[in-house]
Amino acid sequence: MNKASISLFHLQILEPSTFISDIALGIACLLFYRYLKSISESKTHRYYALFFIFMSFSGFIGAFAHALYLYTGKPLQYIGWLMTGISVYAMEMGTFSGFSNSKMKKISFRLSMGKLFIISIITMIYMNFLLVKINLVFGLLLIVSPILLFQYFTLGLKYNLYIVAGIVLALIPAVLHSLKVEFGSYINTNDFNHYFLIICLFFVFIGLRGIIESEIAESKEC
Repeated sequence: MNKASISLFHLQILEPSTFISDIALGIACLLFYRYLKSISESKTHRYYALFFIFMSFSGFIGAFAHALYLYTGKPLQYIGWLMTGISVYAMEMGTFSGFSNSKMKKISFRLSMGKLFIISIITMIYMNFLLVKINLVFGLLLIVSPILLFQYFTLGLKYNLYIVAGIVLALIPAVLHSLKVEFGSYINTNDFNHYFLIICLFFVFIGLRGIIESEIAESKEC
């Protein structure tokens, strides 16, 4: 497929619409991060905020990785993918922080760190975005979501459902990307996925904001 391009300052800029949608994703995540950081009062809260700042980095870096691909190639894309992996790690760490069993918490932390290291090395070797998607599905859908659902059914933490809903909805852009669905030269799957992902991450933001504000309110009542 021929990628749309424009000429700017003697540079050939690829996929200008994807650059815009990636920047929009980065700005949205940056705003989510700033709000959560402003109300965070614990290490767990800060992990949740970090999820968004690294997603923001991924969006901004991805924008330039797409636009300047002819000059930067795969290495810049890899840095963006690495930021996504770290964001998944931050969400896992925030979720594990809620474990009451200190031994289980410690083991979970180490396994999560090990997974991040392994997936980062493998992705660097093969330079394939599929590995990034596998890590997202494994980390958020198969690790984080079951824990959040368990907490919902046992502790009645209603805001967990917003996070799980956002994660499940994010499967749609992942599937479309895998199927390589295209809408044309100037509006491609990446554009749709980025805008749709903003909606998914907004659900996650609503859930995390609710969790943090509820915990803060409970601590003030004690």
